[in-house]
Amino acid sequence: MLSILLAAATAVIPTPAPKAQLPAVPAVAPGYAAPTVSPPPPTVVGVTQQPFVGITLENAIGMALSRNPNLAIAQANRRIAEYQIAAARGAYDINFNIEPQYQYSVEPPQNAFFAGPNFGPIIQKNTSLGAGAQGILPGGQQYNVNVSGSGTNNNTSINTFNPYYPTIFSVNFSQPLGRGRSITQESRQLQLAQIGQASTNAQTLTTVSGTIAQVQNTYWDLVAAWRNVAIQEQALQDTIVQQHSNVRLAQRGAAAPIDVVQVNTQIAVYQQQVFSAVENVAILQNQLKSQLTDNPNDSVWNANLVPTSAVRALPAPTNLARLVTQALANRPEIAQVRSQIQSANINEAYAANQVKPQVNLQLGYTSNGFAGTVVPPGPFFQQSAQQVIAINQLIAAVNQTLPPAQQIPALPASNTAVPHYLVGGLDQS
Repeated sequence: MLSILLAAATAVIPTPAPKAQLPAVPAVAPGYAAPTVSPPPPTVVGVTQQPFVGITLENAIGMALSRNPNLAIAQANRRIAEYQIAAARGAYDINFNIEPQYQYSVEPPQNAFFAGPNFGPIIQKNTSLGAGAQGILPGGQQYNVNVSGSGTNNNTSINTFNPYYPTIFSVNFSQPLGRGRSITQESRQLQLAQIGQASTNAQTLTTVSGTIAQVQNTYWDLVAAWRNVAIQEQALQDTIVQQHSNVRLAQRGAAAPIDVVQVNTQIAVYQQQVFSAVENVAILQNQLKSQLTDNPNDSVWNANLVPTSAVRALPAPTNLARLVTQALANRPEIAQVRSQIQSANINEAYAANQVKPQVNLQLGYTSNGFAGTVVPPGPFFQQSAQQVIAINQLIAAVNQTLPPAQQIPALPASNTAVPHYLVGGLDQS
């Protein structure tokens, strides 16, 4: 009796089950009942089960690269970078210039000397041609070479030459000694354009490698998905065979009916796994198709893609330090960062150069030429020459009566002959 009381005292008293707190649910679509439907067939959603369309990894990568809009943008950026380099190099091109000019003027006479024949208007015709070349060198030096020649017809009475041809030839060179000596705006733009091209190429490689990696990952995931479908279907078939065997054994009394119920549950589970595996195939196929084309009307969307490339063996393991070294030397992301550092260094060097004083060494050479057709002296010059001759005769007569220290110098002749090298046309000038 004592033992019974002790057992009753030590027994666990059960607690009442908690009540569920359920919110009120309104009536939705009264009279609705789910229809009885058969399970869907294990086919790929959105495409037919047959025929299968085989695709190799190489073809998939080629299609993805040829139809990738990001890669098309990267290629356009590469062309833009090349144009920017060509534009920056244009600063060092030689600039040629040719400037023809013609002038015709009529002016009223000012006095007896600056007037046309018979005190008429002064008529002047001028035809000139100037040409030159100038440019900038990579070191900041500037140069220019200019040549010009003109022919002038002028009817002024006091002209000695008509027409006459003045010419000029000049060469100038400037060497920066302070600001602009080591780096100029032109050289900075060229270096930045070249670095920009390298960065753009690295960006293109990044896009290409990313596209290839995405296609490869999706491709081999699709391989694994198709193999998983085969595995799940084989497991379902094996379970069905086991179910048939259990039914026969249960009918003969050699197995318990619960064994049949258990294997039926396994069949339902494996059937659901087959559907899930096929769904995963459809998801990966659509993912791969989106990487292959950007055209919604492309026939590839209706294809039941099946990978056909053989699975290659994994590469042999490599030393980790060697892999890191190769990655630092070849990865395009590292090249992009390196380009950013180079651009920053160039901008810093240019900014430091701009604070220097502007000191330039200038060298120049100029040569002037002249030639023309000699005009016979007019009445005024002829009369002046005769007066000079008469005055010199008087001076000579007076000098005969004066000591040498007091003699009067003779006036220079006003009809000095024109040097032969000044007589000619433009070529002579």
